[in-house]
Amino acid sequence: MLNPTDRQKLINIAASIPALSSVEGQKQILELAGLDNFIPQINFQGNTEIVVGNIVRALTKFKYNERGELVLRLFVDTIKQYTGYPDREFLYELLLSFHQKEKEHLTSTNTANIIKINNNYHRDIKKYKDDLLEIEKKKLQKEQEYSQEVNELKDQLEQQKESNRNLINQLESLQATDEEVEKLKEQLKQKDDSLQNLIQSRDNSSTQSEELKEKITNYETKINQLEDQGKQVATRVEQYQSQLEQLNRELSEKTKQLEETESQLQVEKSTYQQNLQQVKDKSQQQIQAKQTEINNLKAKLEQLQKQEQALEIELKSDRNVDYTKLRDLLAAQKWQEADEETANVMLQIADRTSEGWLRESDIESFPCEDLLNINRLWLKYSDDKFGFGVQKKIYESLGGKEEYNHEIWKNFGERVGWIKGGSWLNYSELTMDISAPEGHLPFTVFSLNKQLWLGWEGRCTLLLRKEL
Repeated sequence: MLNPTDRQKLINIAASIPALSSVEGQKQILELAGLDNFIPQINFQGNTEIVVGNIVRALTKFKYNERGELVLRLFVDTIKQYTGYPDREFLYELLLSFHQKEKEHLTSTNTANIIKINNNYHRDIKKYKDDLLEIEKKKLQKEQEYSQEVNELKDQLEQQKESNRNLINQLESLQATDEEVEKLKEQLKQKDDSLQNLIQSRDNSSTQSEELKEKITNYETKINQLEDQGKQVATRVEQYQSQLEQLNRELSEKTKQLEETESQLQVEKSTYQQNLQQVKDKSQQQIQAKQTEINNLKAKLEQLQKQEQALEIELKSDRNVDYTKLRDLLAAQKWQEADEETANVMLQIADRTSEGWLRESDIESFPCEDLLNINRLWLKYSDDKFGFGVQKKIYESLGGKEEYNHEIWKNFGERVGWIKGGSWLNYSELTMDISAPEGHLPFTVFSLNKQLWLGWEGRCTLLLRKEL
């Protein structure tokens, strides 16, 4: 990459920069150059010249970064701002050679990178789609499980409600039994009153007394039985009330659990939806980023291809004319300068520079190769919008012949934008940019009010050359 002489000269220039006199300054320069990830791999022990030598050798070894840039070029590009003439001139020469190597490297690797990125892109798209399908399946399964659990809890709640209704019916039955007991007590009281009356009249008859005693005994037995039944009923009522309270507590707990479960289900469902949306958003962002990266690489590749095509144009001349200036002006889209240079080149080819104008015979004998060169350059850098060939197609479409026809030539001037409002435009009024009408340029070779002059027949002859 660098011959020993250039490497040592680069080390000497860098070592003379005050900003590189300390380890901290050396690391800061590398960070400014975007090379901070190479810092751990460089030995900073020794004086400034030794350390700078270590940096240059290490960056030379690393060659290209992931963007296809020479890491040594990034370092040189950063330190040049700390130098003056003539050191900076030497650094600019190095940068030009580095740029050429980067261009060659990118040209050889871009096609493989695009194929690799495109394959990775399709692989990632498939992976994201599979992940989304798996998440959807899990979500559906989870929702089915939650729905089944909710239905089971609802069934349990209905069963519990039915059990409570049965207990309430039993309690109502017990309350009816209590009413019967009260009625029996009332009857017993009435009987007791009757017994008292009978006791008071027992002296009336001993036989009646014995019968009354027997009846009293029977009534007392019945009373005791009824009291026992009442105690049993009261005990059962207490048990039922206790069971009812227990059931109410269980019902309250079940209801609370159901509410908590439903709330938890809602939270989990919301979380799943948020996670799913995040995955979708992230996948979309990654897809867009990949697409943008591919588009950028395609654009860069197209630009490189255009540059390569520009280099492929072989500009041969039968009269040894140099087309470099015309090509550079067209490539820079300096249309007015390119138009004037076209006229100068044609005068030079026809050996009419001193006269400053062309004759019809000059056009008829104009070398084919040179005329094609001029036309190719205009077509290439205007994307087939300007050039003699474009003007020829327009002229022939209007019925143009080698003989001059005023009406046809006027129509031609209107089509290419040389006439507006019925009047021919001055040179300063022409549109010197790519937005001009098709065939608008070149113009000077046809002009009447510039120093180059071409007769009417000569103009027609030029536009009907078979080579165009």
